[in-house]
Amino acid sequence: MPCLEEAIQRGDEREFDALMRRLRHILSGGPYTQDEMNKRSLASEEKPS
Repeated sequence: MPCLEEAIQRGDEREFDALMRRLRHILSGGPYTQDEMNKRSLASEEKPS
């Protein structure tokens, strides 16, 4: 199953739409402010490996 980035890079609109339909049940809890988005981004980069 292709990921979102792959569908976008290929310009595959049908695959993108199908992927978004499969994921529509996921709730992000947003909308977020720019500061909140920055904190989320930084937190995901700091995950230990």
